[in-house]
Amino acid sequence: MQAIGTFRHTLDAKSRMAMPAQFREELGDSFIIMKGPDHCLFVYDQAGFDQISAQLSQKSATQSDRNKQRKRFSGAFQPEMDKQGRFVLQQDLIAHAGLKKDVVVFGCNSRIEIWDAEAWDALMAAEDDVDFDDIIW
Repeated sequence: MQAIGTFRHTLDAKSRMAMPAQFREELGDSFIIMKGPDHCLFVYDQAGFDQISAQLSQKSATQSDRNKQRKRFSGAFQPEMDKQGRFVLQQDLIAHAGLKKDVVVFGCNSRIEIWDAEAWDALMAAEDDVDFDDIIW
């Protein structure tokens, strides 16, 4: 999956949100949402989730490794979309990401991220001084 684009959506009173149409095509019929770092959610298509699972499974030698696996997989969730492309987010995922009403959904290469809009806007304002010389063009 090669996901790009940024979209603003809302989380309704029933904890539903719509997946942008562009991403629905990328994700296909089955996708997985899991807790990500930095108080956001990561969304993977099935192939991407399988790849992440394989990487995490390689690292289980220590208690710390196993606890990291438990943290990542404990909130993993495979939602079902309705005909309008909406799905219900579980409360533990909403709490992890601090989602309120307004959310930002954006493509981040091989995954999609879901952020609370205020947190996303603050992060983007703080990262305004990106040094583009460090990016390989």
